[in-house]
Amino acid sequence: MASVKRQNSKKAARRESIEIYSLTVASVDRSMKTLASWRNALRAAESPTNPNRRQLYDLYSEMELDTHVASVREKRILNVLSSEIVFFDRGGKENDAITQLIAQPFFRDMCADILDCRSWGFSLLYFDTLTLDPDAQSKYILVPRRNVLPEFGLIVRQPGDTTGIEYTAPPYGNYTIAAGDPLDLGLLNKAAPYVIYKKNTSQDWATYNEVYGFPFRKFTYSGNDANVRRELERAARESYRAAFAILPEEAQMEFIQIQQGNSGYELFSTFMSICDKQVSKLYLGNTMTTDAEGGNYKGEVHEKAEIRIADSDRHFLLSVLNTDFIRIMETFGIPARGGWFAFNDTEELPMKERFAIDMQLAAIVPIDPDYFYETYNIPKPKAKTDDEPVRKEPDKPAPDSPSPSSQKSPASPDKTPSGFAALVNLLKGFFAKAPQRGA
Repeated sequence: MASVKRQNSKKAARRESIEIYSLTVASVDRSMKTLASWRNALRAAESPTNPNRRQLYDLYSEMELDTHVASVREKRILNVLSSEIVFFDRGGKENDAITQLIAQPFFRDMCADILDCRSWGFSLLYFDTLTLDPDAQSKYILVPRRNVLPEFGLIVRQPGDTTGIEYTAPPYGNYTIAAGDPLDLGLLNKAAPYVIYKKNTSQDWATYNEVYGFPFRKFTYSGNDANVRRELERAARESYRAAFAILPEEAQMEFIQIQQGNSGYELFSTFMSICDKQVSKLYLGNTMTTDAEGGNYKGEVHEKAEIRIADSDRHFLLSVLNTDFIRIMETFGIPARGGWFAFNDTEELPMKERFAIDMQLAAIVPIDPDYFYETYNIPKPKAKTDDEPVRKEPDKPAPDSPSPSSQKSPASPDKTPSGFAALVNLLKGFFAKAPQRGA
């Protein structure tokens, strides 16, 4: 092991967050990356005596600019965060106060940073403020990864230092979440060769288009007149961007291209597509949910593989929230012990399907009319007030001389709809007029 020194955290009798915010953040090396660069960075990160991830993280930062990598990373995170997260107390009831905490902007960003350890291998979060006060905002920072030595549990002031803050021990350990395996280098490490190949191929493709996309110009001149040659060269350079050659009339020039069954476009495009597919398989377990290929059956099979990966990420996120984040909440005085976070997996049915189910249930069991008013967003009729005039009912005939028009057969039901029946008829009329799918 390297001779990495730890600062004595016991001397810090109080929380000194200023040390976290005084780190020196190094700039990213944006130089061109090759396979040799990746292998050298990998060897430095895997050193058993003095692991250093700075070069590897510089490569990761460059890979984040690749549109396909950015797309599959975002899709994998959204597959998890598209579901609502709720908190239940020890009695199994949803906690409204902590639900307001979940609704704060920091919570979604925190979950995304936790999930991003899948790409980077490790994420360290430091919490500065955590509050249920609606007038205040909770705050955390993602500690710059180049300033973290996860193998030794240290935060270093400058990248490359071997001494720093031991974030696993008090007082900093009370305010940090360490997500991921300290020895894991992340999915970006496995995707690196394909992204490098793709980027270099795109550069070669640009060169190919520059050479063969413009018409090649050939200039000839008679004899060995150097002045004429110089004039031709000047005119060629000042005209427009394209390759050219200036040759004596007696000279010959011939372009010999390798004969292939595929055009240059197909060669470059196919190779770059293969690289993208490998990255898709790495992140999503398939390619058909990112590329429109294959039939419906194949798409469903690939989607199931993606769902299994999303379920694994969901379990991972919940394990962090239900252990480390609850510990952080308790540190800030938010009572959460005994409770747990969970995903709200209630499936939202289309309104028409829901109405059909409600009608079937209403025929079996009585349902409070308020349920229909609230579920289908129908305004309730206004209650009568004392100021409204009372409608005078017509005089009823004497019991001994009933009118034939007022008599009803015992077997015939009352055809005047009640308030609930009128509401049901209204809803039926509304959904009967709704457009059908595919219409």
